[in-house]
Amino acid sequence: MAKGQSKAKRVWAVNTLPLVYDENCEILILGSFPGEDSRKYGFYYCNPNNLFWDILREKYHDDVPWCICQRRDYLLRHRIALWDVCACCSIIDSQDSKIENPVYNHLCCVLKHSKIKKVLCNGSKAFDLFNDMCKQNGILCQSGFVEKMPSTSGRRKGWNKNNLKNCPNYHIWETAL
Repeated sequence: MAKGQSKAKRVWAVNTLPLVYDENCEILILGSFPGEDSRKYGFYYCNPNNLFWDILREKYHDDVPWCICQRRDYLLRHRIALWDVCACCSIIDSQDSKIENPVYNHLCCVLKHSKIKKVLCNGSKAFDLFNDMCKQNGILCQSGFVEKMPSTSGRRKGWNKNNLKNCPNYHIWETAL
């Protein structure tokens, strides 16, 4: 291994981020598992390269607050619930592709006892994990209820933070929201 490089280690990580939800929520946005920055700061999509909050700002034409409690209120004001599919898992860094042995959050309760009309899975891994969780729990979702959305990670193709409104991925999110 070259000097200055370190090999990333697999760790067992626990998702301590709370479900953002109230009885008025109509959309549930699911990530796979919080990245390192989100785990460090205690709220969703804290990596500055992630475009999640930028997408909401553009869609709703208002500023997204920096304070965590105000971000929670912002989501609820727009009737958006937010959570991750995994409660804990084995993972390397923040790489969705390195998630193994997932233990799922209790999404069944939210889905059965809510006004959620649509589930938006932020990226392929969240979508695959959600479908696996549904299969394990015998949950059948109506066609169109669950959508696989483009990942909001700024490292993905199809995104340009400086020209967000002209990105095809932005329009997919804008339409779904």
